[in-house]
Amino acid sequence: MKNLKSSLSGQWYSDDARELSEELESYISNVPQKKQLDNVMAVLLPHAGYQYSGQVAAYGINQLVGRKYKRVIVLGPTHRVHMIDAVSIPDCDYIETPFGRQALDTELIEKLRKYPEVQSIEQVHKHEHSVQIELPMLQYVLDDFQLVPIVVGQLDEDLIRKLARILLENIDDETLVVVSSDFTHYGRSFGYLPFLNDIEHNLKALDMGAFRYIENGDFTGFLEYIDTTGATICGRYPIAILLAMLSEDSEIHLLKYQTSGHVTGDWSHCVSYVAAAVTGKWGRQRETV
Repeated sequence: MKNLKSSLSGQWYSDDARELSEELESYISNVPQKKQLDNVMAVLLPHAGYQYSGQVAAYGINQLVGRKYKRVIVLGPTHRVHMIDAVSIPDCDYIETPFGRQALDTELIEKLRKYPEVQSIEQVHKHEHSVQIELPMLQYVLDDFQLVPIVVGQLDEDLIRKLARILLENIDDETLVVVSSDFTHYGRSFGYLPFLNDIEHNLKALDMGAFRYIENGDFTGFLEYIDTTGATICGRYPIAILLAMLSEDSEIHLLKYQTSGHVTGDWSHCVSYVAAAVTGKWGRQRETV
């Protein structure tokens, strides 16, 4: 059996299972105790190092405590390898984290591999953190699930719709979809300086402008907003796939918004983080899709 060992432990989070458990528990325990949402079918989580985005992610992870899912599909963007009109799933049976081996849903993955857009590009998965960063948090709160880890390349709208249809045809209400994305990357090193003053306020306005399209399930409007504003939301295509999968009855709930600027105090170089949950049931896509 093939095993892919996570390359993140020791750098992005502790490689000691006990220390990692304590860290994750500290984040979850800091989430205000509010009533859990019914029928959580998807969550949107950030993917920076836990010291920066772990507390925001905990607002989404907290919604999963006590729930059971047969399968978890994680959609994360590629950061280092360009993949035009393609997604990649690692060719392995397990991914290993400090919490042990996480089994993949090889049966579903084989079905997905029948489509030419679904590839297995080895170098994509060696160091891509967007999917791997979510695994310990999912392992910590969920029992006995199978994983489908999908790294998403740069997609056009037709392929977004196609991939959404393919996934919908192969999932049920025992499936959780996790979309991994950070929001605006602001600063000279990111090549993005749309404003120089009142950065905290302007960042939030920019990010919430994008989230309004997400909240309305409008993936076309969301992508157009990014094109218009230049907003550096790295998981735009995974988010778009999720939005294309949703039915009219789905609801999207903002759980937490924060930036690394709130953590470090450095507003000249910061990244925004959002946690959100989607409630409803998997079914027909929205008519507008």
